[in-house]
Amino acid sequence: MSEYLSAPIKVSYDVTHRCNLQCQHCRILNSTIAPEELSIVKVKQFVDELSAMKVFVLGISGGEPFIRSDFIDIIKYATKSDVGRIFVSTNFTLINDDILNELSNLKDKLAFKVSIDSIGVYHDSIRGMPGAFDRTVEGIKLAVSHGFRVQVTTTLMQFNYKDIIEIIEFVKSLGVKKHRIIEIIPLGKASFDLVLSDESRRSVWLMFEQNKKRLVQDGLDVTLDMPFVGRSFSEFTCQAGRSECGILPDGSVVGCRLLPNITTGNIKDRAFREIWDDAKSFTFFRELTPDSIKGNCSDCEYGRSCRGGCRAYAIAVYNDFYMPDPRCLLV
Repeated sequence: MSEYLSAPIKVSYDVTHRCNLQCQHCRILNSTIAPEELSIVKVKQFVDELSAMKVFVLGISGGEPFIRSDFIDIIKYATKSDVGRIFVSTNFTLINDDILNELSNLKDKLAFKVSIDSIGVYHDSIRGMPGAFDRTVEGIKLAVSHGFRVQVTTTLMQFNYKDIIEIIEFVKSLGVKKHRIIEIIPLGKASFDLVLSDESRRSVWLMFEQNKKRLVQDGLDVTLDMPFVGRSFSEFTCQAGRSECGILPDGSVVGCRLLPNITTGNIKDRAFREIWDDAKSFTFFRELTPDSIKGNCSDCEYGRSCRGGCRAYAIAVYNDFYMPDPRCLLV
């Protein structure tokens, strides 16, 4: 029997897949081909539904969302709704004083997320645009100076994981309060040569644990999200379709935006609440049990909570939704 909340805690919405960068590890395979985007009228209707459902978090991203000419209007409407918190993911290369001034009265509810994966020209090479690093850092500093909350995300890959402590120290110098570190999943544009080896993953965890006490001084909240390394296996589970979901630019509803081909309706055709409440929605995710995962997950003491780990990682490696997460040391 599938289990899911009466309303999602978090909904992630890609307002566009257009982008001014060409990041080599982007989950979007081709950002130069822009799918049809929801009109602002439809976006507002969607936000109204989330508001009525008391959704706690709306994450808005792209592509680069500020490419949309009406994006500021979307932010304003979302922050004035009853949705709990609004997070905007941006590369910060298009942010300026005028934009931040226009959003200044929304700071209590609005926060920004931005990625820094290396320092200087190495970041630029990942992003596919010379000068991207300087423009991003300038944008972060500007937002911080205006009093906005900014969270930096770093994606670890085979060529940058040894620099993780240096990257954290740099992020700390920017005055941001939260730094989240994740690892690459080989989907979209990301190739397998970017993926961390088991040895590299253990090395990152040890470096982080040995330096964490020093790094978190002065109020920086640093987290390392690295499933199956150094923490209880029971802490990791897929929430797609159960407490979270995503919306693609054309209105398609997905359990996970890393798996955009597994859709469950479109908000242009049906109300979002109707899609969420439908027992036939998100069946791949909601009906996933340890018994449906191939291998020994059904016999594992963590099986009920882990449910085989990340489905996107399993598909990336095995092209099979029902294979266990290959990063698990118990498989």
